[in-house]
Formats: sequence, C-alpha cells, structure tokens
Amino acid sequence: MADPLKNGIKLIVAIGGFVAKPSLLDGLRTGVEIRDLARNLLARAPPGIGTMADDLTAEARATFDGMKHELRLEAEILFEQMVETALPDPRQIVADGMDAGRIVATMLARHTEIEHTRPPMPDLFRAIVTPAFARLLESRSFADDLTPAFMAEVLGDLDRIEGKIDKVPQQVVDLLIRQGLIPQDQPDGVPVADLTALAGKFGAKGMTAPGALLDFLTKKAEEYREYRHAIDALDDRVAAIANLKGAAQDAAERLDFDEVETLLSRVDEVETEIAAETKEARARNALMRGRVEDAWRLLCAAADSFASVEKHEPARRRIGYAKRLSDHGRRYGGPGLALAARMGRAALDGLDRDETPRDWAGAQNNLGNALQTLGSRTAGPEGTALLDEAAAAYRRGLGVFTEAEHPADWATTMQNLGLALRTQGTRTAGSAGLALLGEAIDAIRAALRIRTEVEYPLDWASTMQNLGNALQTQGSRIVGPEGSSLLAEAVAAYREALRIFTEDAHPAHWALTMQNLGNVIETQGNRAAGPEGVALLGEAAAACRAALRVRTEVDHPVDWAMTMQNLGNALQTRGARTAGPRGAALLGEAVAAFREALRVFTEAAHPVDWAMMQENMALAEVAIAENGCTISPTLHLKSALRHVEAALRVFDPAHMAYNHEKAARLRARIAGALMALSES
Repeated sequence: MADPLKNGIKLIVAIGGFVAKPSLLDGLRTGVEIRDLARNLLARAPPGIGTMADDLTAEARATFDGMKHELRLEAEILFEQMVETALPDPRQIVADGMDAGRIVATMLARHTEIEHTRPPMPDLFRAIVTPAFARLLESRSFADDLTPAFMAEVLGDLDRIEGKIDKVPQQVVDLLIRQGLIPQDQPDGVPVADLTALAGKFGAKGMTAPGALLDFLTKKAEEYREYRHAIDALDDRVAAIANLKGAAQDAAERLDFDEVETLLSRVDEVETEIAAETKEARARNALMRGRVEDAWRLLCAAADSFASVEKHEPARRRIGYAKRLSDHGRRYGGPGLALAARMGRAALDGLDRDETPRDWAGAQNNLGNALQTLGSRTAGPEGTALLDEAAAAYRRGLGVFTEAEHPADWATTMQNLGLALRTQGTRTAGSAGLALLGEAIDAIRAALRIRTEVEYPLDWASTMQNLGNALQTQGSRIVGPEGSSLLAEAVAAYREALRIFTEDAHPAHWALTMQNLGNVIETQGNRAAGPEGVALLGEAAAACRAALRVRTEVDHPVDWAMTMQNLGNALQTRGARTAGPRGAALLGEAVAAFREALRVFTEAAHPVDWAMMQENMALAEVAIAENGCTISPTLHLKSALRHVEAALRVFDPAHMAYNHEKAARLRARIAGALMALSES
C-alpha cells in the first residue's frame, strides 16, 4: 500500500538535500515549483539516499506510534498533505540560518486548512519534521552523496524552467498548445473561439465571455497540472518493481525462499498500487471534464483492486474516494453527491463495527455528510428520506464516537447531526419544525463543549457559524422579542466566527460566514421599521457583495448562486420598502440577481433551491406591481402567480409543509390582488 508518512519524509529529504549544499543554490531559479524539484531530485538521487529516507521514516513511525491514541485515522495522509503544502524554498531556509526549529515554525504558519491545524496534527508535524531537518542539515556525507543529483536537477532546469508557467494567461496558452488548438508560436492574444473550444474539452458548454473563459481555464490549468503530476509519479513505481524483482532473483539464487516471498509480496503490492493509481489518475481526468459517473466507476475498480492486500482495504479506499466525489458534487453540482453516498454505503458493507469500529464510525459520518447535502438539494419524499438517513448515520456513528472516548470525532459528528436536524426543521411546519430546530441548536452547542476557541480555533469558528445558521432559522420562525433575541444571537455567533475566519487567512470560510451574516441581517432589517430597517438591509446587501469577491461563478458555482439569491433577497426587501423610481431600481436589481442564480439553480439539478428562487421572484414581482412606477401591475402580478405556482410544484404539503404553507399564502395574496384589480 501507499505509505503517506514515508512520502512526506522523502519530500523533506529532498528539500534537505538542496539546503545541505547552499553553494549550489545560485543555480536554482526563482519561481520554481518546490514540489516538482523535490520529486525530480529524488528520481535522480543515488540509492544511498533511500537509506536516509528509510531511517527518518522509522524515527517518524516511532513518533507517530507514540501519539497514535490521540490521532485520527487519516493522520498519515494529513501529514503528507501538510508537508506538501508547506514545503519551504531552500534559499529561504539558508537565509533563516538553517535552523530546524525556525524552518518548522515557518512551515506550520503556512497551514490554513482546518484538518491541518486541528490538534494534535501541528504537534505531530513538529515532533517529526524538526529532528528530521536537524539531522539532514548536520549530515555532511548525505550532502556530498546528493551533490551529483542536485547538480543534474539544477542544470536540467535551466532549460526546462525557461518555458515554465509563471503567469496565469501563460497557463491557458500552454493548455491550448497541448490540445493542438493553437500553434507553438502563437503570438500574444488568444482568440476567444480557441478559448471556447478548450473550455468545451473540460465540459463547459456555451461559455463565450472572455473573463469567464479565462477564470474557468485558469482553474482547469491548475487541475491539469496536478493531473500530469499524478501520471508522472507512476514512473517511480515502475522502477521500484524492477528493483524488487531483481532483488527477488538474487534471493532465489541464494535459495532464500522466505526473502523471495517477502520481495514478491511487495511486488504484488506495488503493482496493485500502480494499477490503482492509474485508475485514480483516470478518475481525476474524468472529474476534470465533468464525467462524474466515469470517475465513480474507475474509483470503484481502484478500491476493489486492494482486496488481495487486506480485507478491509477496499472499504477504506472507498471512504477516501467517496469524499472526492462528494467535494466535486458540493462545488459543481451534478451526480457527485449521489455517487458519493452510493460509494459510502458500499464502504460500510465492507466494514464491521466490532472489527474496525473507528473506520466504521468514520464511514457513517462521511455517508451522513453526503446524504445531508444531497437531501438539502432534493425535494419531496426523496429529500426527506435522505435527510432521515443522514441523521440515522450520524447517530450510528455516535455509538462509537462517544464524548468520553473520542471527543474530537464526537464533536464533529454532533455538529453534523445538528446540520441535518436544522435542514429537517426548515422543511417542517409548526411546533414540530421548531422542535427540530431546537434539537439542532442543542447538538451544535454540545459540540462546543469540545470545540473551544482556545484548543480548536478553526473548528470552533466553523461550529459558531453553524450555530448562527440554526439560530437564524429558528429566530425567523418566531415573532416578537423571542425571535429578535434569537436573531441577535445569530449575528453575534457569525461575528465571533469572523474573528478567526478572516478574508486573507480563510477566504472560503470568510465568504460563507459573510453570506450568512447578510442573510440574518436581512431578516432583522425586514422586521425593523423606518431608517433602521433600511440601514440593516443595506448592510445585508453589502455583506453579500463582499462574499462574492471569493464566491465566483467559475470557482464556486453553487455557492455563488446561493449568495446571489441572498443578495437578491436583501435588494428585494429594501426595494419593497422604498417608494418611487429608487425602489423600482432596487427591485430590478433583485430580479436580475435571481435570474443570474437560476443559471445554476435549475429545476432538474437543484429543485429545492430552484423553487425557493421562484418564490423569491414572485415576491419581487408583487413588490414591482405595488411600487406605483409600473404601467401594468396586472402583468407583474400574473408573472408572480406563475412563479409561485412553479414553486408549489416542488413544495409538496407532505414533505415540505412549512415551505408549502408559506408559498400557498403568497399565492392567495397574489390571487386576491389580481381580483381586486379586475374589479376596480
């Protein structure tokens, strides 16, 4: 099997090799991709360098085992990711005095992902990487052995780097050249038609705006580069097989049959890894082009290939693969979430709670995540069933992840259960809906017993944001002082989260929190009278516009559409309260925002969000009809009626009772207004 811990150590060895010969660093150009250089250097390194990597891996393994009771199942994978994302520039290490402690402190400061900064991962990273760098920098024999490979890499890069990508437009041009859409000597200024053709190869249809094309292709250029890295990495494994087979032949000549079996068993494992990684690379290629079903089939085959290695390994692989599909579905829509749930169920079929309790409970939590998001996007009885299944999966996971034995995993699962309960509550009318929302708040508050700001600042901020969501939903249902108090608590929770989630350090989390803050302020503004209400609605719109700096249609289409919807809500509410042409202009902006969002929120792909957009469009059309500046209020009221009736196709009374009742009241109001006009 792949060894993430050793892979991370090998990258550290390579960087240590660069630093150990500072006299040669002048040959290293600025802007070189450090991970690329590290991997290339390892490929050229003499066999003795592997011994250093093996020694350091053994030491790292001992440290890891000493902390294993504190670590999550995916800790080795997280360690490798932490090394990759924080690899330092060798020249900076030299400039900092080649001090191992300072090197590691700088690397830790570069980690921004919640999973990388959650204790005890920083302590594990520090405990492994500090002594590794110290040993590498002190070993003169290591530096001397690595010099030939280092010089070959530096000299080779003098040619390669000249044509390396160093600006975003050049990334796109390189892709165009590789795809044969433009000649090698294409001058600056690529025709829009060529950009459109290339975007089509990545699954984008009908994209013609130059700005959107450039943003889309820039993102795909990054994915394409990672995809090429995955393919290039397979070469090292092929060489490893040849070495292992040669060693097995030597052992056979010595009649050392136990050693032959050990080596051939390793050959079997490496060949399995190569086959799986090839399928993984193909799956990445499929996802890059939006072919999610193809990716799912390839990842299933990759997981199944490990059946001969260890009986639970196919299930463990499926857990990781399901997250890839789920992440794609969350970001781009499509079938990713449904296929992630299918893969998650298959993973659970291959696990036993008694034999592998933590794997089993972790798989339950991951399945719940996919089902919860999918259920929130699915209407009718199917959506209700998905949300019920998500809550049940979380509760099963909590049977293993108890607060006493696994506090961090328990807190994560409790928060996720709260998210599922909130979504159930938003669809349930009356006291039953309020009870579910109360359960959601209780579950999220319980998670905060573990996820404190001091010990888990990023998890704490994320949980505070989710608490704000639940408080906002409950507060919007309750009138009077109690509802106002809940909304104020929600605002306070979001503002607390924003102390951690800054735009610079955590842009995606910041943008989500800003959008949610805008949403609750819009609700407050809707309830407040006079200038106070108008000011709050302006603040809500400003918060949503700020979030759109990060949530672009190209990079985060679903999140972008949700933020556009919330922006439209704030503009619509403010426009309805503003008389004359200014109010009409605000309502026109709201309708434009809703129509933008409907490019993503289609009835087929996102029926619940689509229906909510239809209801919002109806409210905007009613407000336009009542504004006094329109020459045909009847026309707008009829349009509003069409929109709300479309929403009611999705908001069925049995499974989305709260939404159905609200939309039905709006329909009655519109019908009454039309009747009054016809009688006047």
